[in-house]
Amino acid sequence: MVELDVAADVTVTVDPLRLAQVFCNLLDNAFKYGRAPVRISAEHGDGWLSCRVFDHGPGLEDDDAAQAFEPYSRFVSNHTMSQPGIGLGLTVVRDLVAAHGGCIGYTRERGFDIRLPSVVLRADPTVVTPTHQG
Repeated sequence: MVELDVAADVTVTVDPLRLAQVFCNLLDNAFKYGRAPVRISAEHGDGWLSCRVFDHGPGLEDDDAAQAFEPYSRFVSNHTMSQPGIGLGLTVVRDLVAAHGGCIGYTRERGFDIRLPSVVLRADPTVVTPTHQG
């Protein structure tokens, strides 16, 4: 189950396929390693779109969080090693967010925090506008 908490006025100019890949990778990890419900929230402020993806699983240890975005990072436990993967998903997420001029971080208490710059739309770029569901 995924819960959405997205403000109605959230708008950001992005490559929709790449942003979809970011959220698909994060949701895939949440369902493989975490527990439902998974919560996605987004809010607008100070020129940034702030998104959070949080699940109710055990999470990463804070010491492991910095390494989580490095290529081929897998954290050994009975549960994680039984899941398919080679440890590139979060590296791809980090690189795609950075390509949009943003950043991503992780804490056990908050989950994954993504910040993307907001822009004033002047032409007709591709715009993704999530709708509020709650």
